[in-house]
Amino acid sequence: MSVKNVFIRVSVFNILYFSVCVTIIYILELSRYLLIPLAAVIIFWARYSYKMNIEALKREDILKMEGRRGVVIEEINPYGTVKIGNEYWKAYAERTIPKGKRVKIIRSEGLTLIVGAENDSR
Repeated sequence: MSVKNVFIRVSVFNILYFSVCVTIIYILELSRYLLIPLAAVIIFWARYSYKMNIEALKREDILKMEGRRGVVIEEINPYGTVKIGNEYWKAYAERTIPKGKRVKIIRSEGLTLIVGAENDSR
C-alpha cells in the first residue's frame, strides 16, 4: 500500500465519520454548534490515523521474512526452532533439518516460518 492509498483511505473514512455524525446531530435536532468541535476532533483523528498508517508502512519491510537466512536451534521435524538475527522463531519444513544447519525462509504463515535447507533448490 502506498502513501497515496493511505491518504485516500484515511480521507474517505473521515468523510464517512463526519457524515454519520452530522446526520445524527440533524436527526436528534442537537445544536449545530456541535459541528465545529466534531470537525476538530475528526481532523485530529485523521492526522493521528494517517501518521500511524505511515509508521506501519515503514515497519512492513522489517517484517518481510522471505529470503532471510538463519540457523536451526532445535531440530525441525516437521516443526522446530530457528534463530534469525537475534530472534527465535517457530519453523516448519517438509524435510527434517538437523540442529546447526543453515536455513532460508520460504514464506511465513502467521508467526510460523516455512523454511528449507539453505542448499535446497527452492
